[in-house]
Amino acid sequence: MHRFLFAAAFVGLFFGADQVSNAQAFRTGPEANKYLFMFYAIDDMAREFKLAEIEAIKKNSDATVYADRLGAIYTKRRMILNSFRRHAEIVKLDKQCYDGIEEANGLMKVIGDYYTKLKEAQNTYDMGFRQIQAKLFTDAELKDKLLQSFVEAESFYLKNMEGRKSEWDLRGITRSMKRRAVGEYQLAKNKQKLAEDVHAACLKYEAENKPALEAKLDSIHRDFAENYETTHRKACDSIAAKFKAMAPKMDLSESQVYLIATRNDFSWAKDGKDRPRDPFRLISAARKMKIETSADAKAAHEFARECIKAVEWIPEGDLRDTTEVFFYYRGLLSGWAATLATKAAEVHHGSESLAKASPNEIAATATYAWSCYKTYERSGAFPKSHFVVNYVMAKAYGGQVQDALKIAKDNSGERVDDPNYWYVLARLCGIYKYGSKKDIENQYELAAQFMREAMLLGFTGVEEAKISTDFDKLRTNTKFASKLNQAMFEPDNLFKLTKLNQAARK
Repeated sequence: MHRFLFAAAFVGLFFGADQVSNAQAFRTGPEANKYLFMFYAIDDMAREFKLAEIEAIKKNSDATVYADRLGAIYTKRRMILNSFRRHAEIVKLDKQCYDGIEEANGLMKVIGDYYTKLKEAQNTYDMGFRQIQAKLFTDAELKDKLLQSFVEAESFYLKNMEGRKSEWDLRGITRSMKRRAVGEYQLAKNKQKLAEDVHAACLKYEAENKPALEAKLDSIHRDFAENYETTHRKACDSIAAKFKAMAPKMDLSESQVYLIATRNDFSWAKDGKDRPRDPFRLISAARKMKIETSADAKAAHEFARECIKAVEWIPEGDLRDTTEVFFYYRGLLSGWAATLATKAAEVHHGSESLAKASPNEIAATATYAWSCYKTYERSGAFPKSHFVVNYVMAKAYGGQVQDALKIAKDNSGERVDDPNYWYVLARLCGIYKYGSKKDIENQYELAAQFMREAMLLGFTGVEEAKISTDFDKLRTNTKFASKLNQAMFEPDNLFKLTKLNQAARK
């Protein structure tokens, strides 16, 4: 008997430990070397601020937003670097590590000065728009107040005349209602004229002043680029020199301590073999990965699983202390794994009905990765809307209809501008089969609403939606068929009909 109890206790302990290990998203083993990760992160930052990368951003950005785009990257990188520096000070990391961080900070100051000049030029340009808007809005507001006071006066009169039925009173009420309707119409027309005037004035200002802004930005960039490559090279050499002294602590040889930011012909495919634990190799590949075919989906699934395992290369972090930067990068890598797996699940499922979706390996990987990402959600590695959309999609393509709709409901306050997300929700509601008849009909009602939301956001797969079997139950239900048809009516058709009508009258 004692032997039996002992064996039962042992089995219980074994399975209990197994459940705990499965509940924990990621482990931090000896692979998570702080010095190594910081070096790779600083290298990635230096690569992002190569002159060629900066000029690529400039080339692909309008002059009115270039400073903001560069500033967003600069601000995030500076915060990460400051987090490294604080952590190195507090936990007393090797002084060479701290000095390497300071060398990187010196490069960031050069970028910061460049960004400040760009932002000043952009602010000067933007001030003209503000002056135009201030004048037009002030004049319009005065007119709005006058018209609104007229409407309110008529409303006050009508309220006091409630219940009166004499001939003269009724005539006065009728005339007052007409005057109020005219006042409300004039108020609406005044708002419309304001929008048209502001638009026209802004277009005129842009045509007159944008060339000067572009010339100013080009001048600032030429001055910056003149000596920047030399500055960048010196900073990279100094960073590498500091970290070379810590090669044993990073479990590398000195020859392996180099910055890819200094190599113009570097390729992960042929040159990255001596960096097997560099997570930025995976992040870089994730950003470029395209998933269009079943073969792509299979490869992306395997890659996503590799990314999940690679999270262990990043030290654990916590938003409550100086390790929040590690927390952020763990969220970034797990989020990329989840995003790619979700897209792979979508491609793998294809155009079949969501009713035919069932638990599968790719969707399971996506769901697991998103559940892991939730641990790091507060780091803001991905926008909340991105997380909601893809988590719902992962559940949908895994056949978990109720779970997908619950996630959507729990996050209904989040603004989502992806029309395909609302279309998938409509499809999920269309195949809903759980609970009472009233519960199912409530979901059908939501299906029409979600479909309309997708259309308003510019959904383009209308022809596919009209024959999708996910809406068969709505089409055969007289109560919801007309609602679904109205929801699928393209908003653009109204504008097209108006234009055709105007053209016919000419």
